[in-house]
Amino acid sequence: MLRIFLITIVALIALGAAALQYRFELAVAMLSSDSPPPLLEKRELSATEKWFDDYYTIDGIDERTHVIGEPRASGPVFSYLIEGRDRAILFDIGYPSANILPVIESLTDKPVLAVPSHLHYDHVGNLERFDDIALLDTPQRRTQMEGDIFSPTHTQFLGSAEGHEIPRWKITKWLSDGEKIDLGDRTVRVIFTPGHTDESISLWDEANGQFFTGDYIYEGPLYAFLPNSSLTDYLKVAENLLLMLPSETKLYTAHRMNMTGTPVLEMRDIVDLRDTLEIVRDGEASGSGFFPTRYSVNERLDLDADIPWHQDWNE
Repeated sequence: MLRIFLITIVALIALGAAALQYRFELAVAMLSSDSPPPLLEKRELSATEKWFDDYYTIDGIDERTHVIGEPRASGPVFSYLIEGRDRAILFDIGYPSANILPVIESLTDKPVLAVPSHLHYDHVGNLERFDDIALLDTPQRRTQMEGDIFSPTHTQFLGSAEGHEIPRWKITKWLSDGEKIDLGDRTVRVIFTPGHTDESISLWDEANGQFFTGDYIYEGPLYAFLPNSSLTDYLKVAENLLLMLPSETKLYTAHRMNMTGTPVLEMRDIVDLRDTLEIVRDGEASGSGFFPTRYSVNERLDLDADIPWHQDWNE
């Protein structure tokens, strides 16, 4: 009897260790489905938003900066069409479940460069519909190229969560950190903002005080527990942005939870994020839950991190 008891204890310990080691894979498997979840019900829009069809919405920051929303998707996401005199950038490309091209064509007749902030499926779902596609140039991404064709890995894409197959794209331009993209009388700068993923970027239109964050920061729980997330990177980027961006800069984000209209945050939200990351690093923050462990940032933001003893705090 004692032997059976000891064998059972050892087996449970081994099972627990395996579950801990593969915690992210297990979480994805539990959440995964063979198809996208049903669309959310339509909700009332803000005064400036309008429905393009039954799925997409359109809002405007100014006459040359358009916000394309997918508020009925499982995790509402927002992409930004940034126009200059000669060309435009579409920053983030939304979910694979619908066709964003008619929306773009209704807003501009200029050549469009498609630029994803990172490679998660809710940001690259329409990428193959565009002729000109740009990615941040990294050694990892270069090793994934087959000629001029790029395909993300499972952990870069995460589309299995909603039954999406891994895509392939023809890359026409490589971007570097700090590079300025001239759109004709309007310039945006590529800013490397890892944290949510290790290859994420944001775009900064300094002249207009607009910073397009991708998934670095947004209203809701910030995912910093993914296999290629980094709390160390999150903190370094927050520190850099607070030195780089003027205090009046508006942060145009890719997601929202409770607000209506264009999802926009302020520089004080980065201050709060930095302060929270510092106390998490120093072991002074009290989180809730096991995996992910959630820390409150402010009334609009939470930080979802790995289990405290598995968090990366590399100097």
